[in-house]
Amino acid sequence: MRVYAPADYRNGLWLSAGFAGIGLIAALFVCETGCRNITLNERPA
Repeated sequence: MRVYAPADYRNGLWLSAGFAGIGLIAALFVCETGCRNITLNERPA
């Protein structure tokens, strides 16, 4: 069984919080479509 120091747990929690923050910031840049299909045409007419 591995034994981790308290600093290792603290670093892991900071890492998790950092990725959660990155995910939150990335979610702000997602375009809301209102449940509409927004596929792009291959060739514009």
